[in-house]
Amino acid sequence: MSTPASFHEGTKMKSFVPAETPLAATPAATSTPRRSPAPRASWWLIGVLAVLVALPVAWLQFRSAALRFERDLRREQMRELEVLRAANAKLRLEQASPEDLLRLRADRDALERMRAELEQIKSAAQAASAARTQGVTTPRIPPPPPARSVLEMRNVGTATPAAAAETFVWALQHGNIDAAASLIRFAPDARARMDGILASLPESFRAQYPTPERFLAFIMAGSGGAAALRVLGEKVEGDRAVHLLEVQIGDGRTRHDSILFHREPNGWRRVIPLKTVEAVAAYIGQSPVAAEVQK
Repeated sequence: MSTPASFHEGTKMKSFVPAETPLAATPAATSTPRRSPAPRASWWLIGVLAVLVALPVAWLQFRSAALRFERDLRREQMRELEVLRAANAKLRLEQASPEDLLRLRADRDALERMRAELEQIKSAAQAASAARTQGVTTPRIPPPPPARSVLEMRNVGTATPAAAAETFVWALQHGNIDAAASLIRFAPDARARMDGILASLPESFRAQYPTPERFLAFIMAGSGGAAALRVLGEKVEGDRAVHLLEVQIGDGRTRHDSILFHREPNGWRRVIPLKTVEAVAAYIGQSPVAAEVQK
């Protein structure tokens, strides 16, 4: 059986049609290749180094701030302590025993009376000197003894107010702090004030001069100034005595002081009033001794 020609022609035509093949996906020729990221280990190492550098700096800043805070806190505590010590000294003064107050009033009254009498003696001596100058005859009044150099003072004991005064000057002149301190007695208000001053000084200084008596003796021994002394008059009344002194300063100036003494079983002692302590408080910040006190 023969095959139609048309069939063969269709077969030939189909064989010439190429089979459709899928196009493979190819990357674009103009695309840029990706860069590989930096290694993560390098960044990690940089971070660790930054932390190691920052930590000591932060610690030093923190420590410095802590030390400043501690310093300021201690300064504030010291100021508060000084205020409390001063308040305590004032409270002790206000709570002085009735016996101390009576003795203080008696000492003040006796001192005022003695000063008045000594001023009368001084005025009479001046009047007599003026009268002699004018040729007027007046009752003879013995002149006061001549001034004595502080270098001539000796340790003559404490049996009399004059002896105690000379021994006290001798102790100061020779830097014998213990001997001078043993001859000092404070009035109640003066001692309370001196306690407050001493409490405000550095601990190292208080260890060397732990009592108001030793502290005052140290200050008076270092103050100097007096070159000679003359007793213009003396008044003794029971267990109390007062000296009117003429103090000759090394630069030629003179001043007059009233020195009070009190008799105790073992001799006479110099009584330190409040005004002397206030003078010491003013002197501390103005003298060469202040440098040693503030060390």
